[in-house]
Amino acid sequence: MSRWADRSRTVADIPTPALVVDVAAMERNIRRMAEFFSHGPCRLRPHFKAHKTPEIARRQLVQRPEPNP
Repeated sequence: MSRWADRSRTVADIPTPALVVDVAAMERNIRRMAEFFSHGPCRLRPHFKAHKTPEIARRQLVQRPEPNP
C-alpha cells in the first residue's frame, strides 16, 4: 500500500526539487502554440532547455505542425 493511501497529499509533502505540472493546462498550451504557428510563416521550435523534461518534449513534438510550403 502507498504511504499516501491514508491521507491527502499536499504540496508540503512533495520532496524537492520536484516538477509539479497541471497536465491539462500544459497540453492545452501545447495545442494552442501548435495551432498559432500552423497558419503563419514561422515554425514552432520547442526548446528542451526551457523545461528539461523528456516527456514534455515528446508531447511538444507530437503537436508540432508540419512546415508550410
